Amino acid sequence: MMMMSNTKSLTVASVVAAAALLVSAYAAISATGPSALVLDQRAKNQSISIDYVYLPENGYVAIYNSDEQGRPSGTAIGHANLNAGDHRGVEVRLSEQPKSGEKLWISLYKDGDGTPSFDPGQGDMAFWPQDQLPAESAFIVR
Repeated sequence: MMMMSNTKSLTVASVVAAAALLVSAYAAISATGPSALVLDQRAKNQSISIDYVYLPENGYVAIYNSDEQGRPSGTAIGHANLNAGDHRGVEVRLSEQPKSGEKLWISLYKDGDGTPSFDPGQGDMAFWPQDQLPAESAFIVR
C-alpha cells in the first residue's frame, strides 16, 4: 500500500512541476516585446518583404514613407494583418511603387478594436510611438 501512495505522490509532483515550467515558459514568451527585421531590398509589384516580425498579440505591420527630415510620414502606404507570434517573409502590398533610394519605415501595431481593418488612432495602437521608432525600422528601396 505504501508503494502505491509514493507513486501517486511522485506523479502529482511531476504534473505540478511540468505545469510550473509551462507557466514560466509562457510568462517568458508573453514578456517578449514586439520586433521586426527588414533588409534593404527592391520593391516587387508594389510589395515589399519583411524578413521577420514578432507580435506579442494580434496586430499589424505598417509601412511608411519618409518625411523631409527622414522620419516616418504620417500615413501608412501599406500594412498586413498578423496574428500574435513569429512571422517570416511577410509580404506587404503598398499603395504606391517606391522609388529606388527611398527610405521606408516599418512600424508594429496591436489590434485595439478587434476589427480586421488597420485603424491607427481609432483603437489600433503603435507598439512604438512614431517619434521613437527603432533606427533598425528603416530600410532603403534599391
